[in-house]
Amino acid sequence: MRSRVLGACVATMLVMGAAPAEGVTTRARTRAAVSYLVSHQANDGSFEGSVSPIGGAADAVVSLVAARRGPRAIDRAIDFLRAQVRAGEVDSVGLQAKVAMAAVAAG
Repeated sequence: MRSRVLGACVATMLVMGAAPAEGVTTRARTRAAVSYLVSHQANDGSFEGSVSPIGGAADAVVSLVAARRGPRAIDRAIDFLRAQVRAGEVDSVGLQAKVAMAAVAAG
């Protein structure tokens, strides 16, 4: 157990202390992140690989709005979230909060 904790600490220090890749700008990182999100959006507007399709779509909306990119992906995700609300699937306080934040972020 002790060696696992030590290993996790060393790994964390290495990652946090690692210098960012030279020549990679914030803009390039943003584009790469947006491309990743958009490439994982399903036809219904949710995002593949999410533990919670509703929560994942809400998180993606907030991220895309913050990046100021992906307006079509945002619209599709909002349409998905709207359909989930109408179907009564947004039934926990956590999901309601996420959907509310996504709606506010999207305007």
